Amino acid sequence: MAGRYVKRSRSRRPRPDPPPVDRPASGPLADTPEPPGFEINDAVFQALGDMSSQLQAVRTELMQVYGMTRCLSEVLKYADDDDSQMHSDVAIVLGRLLNDQVTELELIRSRIPTTKEQATKIMIASDKDVEV
Repeated sequence: MAGRYVKRSRSRRPRPDPPPVDRPASGPLADTPEPPGFEINDAVFQALGDMSSQLQAVRTELMQVYGMTRCLSEVLKYADDDDSQMHSDVAIVLGRLLNDQVTELELIRSRIPTTKEQATKIMIASDKDVEV
């Protein structure tokens, strides 16, 4: 049988899962904090909700200012002053800029997670992207 190669298959037994590590009630490991997980705690989630509420409040105020600039531009269109048309155009430009900022704020606010599960998925995804 020289020169002849016989491939033998090995059957591997499945290894049992290692037992979970219990933290001792006393000793050097008793004061060691639990390893950080990917679970969002209530304080972080509350901060995200507060941030979303603040962004919504700023957006609402900007929309009110936008409405005022639109009204101002309409009033200035029909004023008797020589520069009123130019001032009306300035108010229209200001309104457009405000509207652009409101749109940006809405995009930012829409990226804030609304549930703990969404926040956890974002944390897991961002942790995979960051190399240490």
